[in-house]
Amino acid sequence: MPGYPAWLSLTAIRDSQGQLSNDLAILNDFSERKKNGEHARHLASHDVLTDLPNRVAGSLPARAPGTMRAMPGARP
Repeated sequence: MPGYPAWLSLTAIRDSQGQLSNDLAILNDFSERKKNGEHARHLASHDVLTDLPNRVAGSLPARAPGTMRAMPGARP
């Protein structure tokens, strides 16, 4: 097996009598696609300007739908 992520597709080639005449193997390197996916996940979880991790939604306190928390120093 190759030392990179790859898809292997195997196909049997048959002649006009239906007898196996050849095999076709296609190996597709998808390391670039994997790298792009990892980069997209990083962008989704990190600030674009500072590259600091964003807050995870599960770590924020739960609030009732439709309610807002007052900003410090905000007028009512």
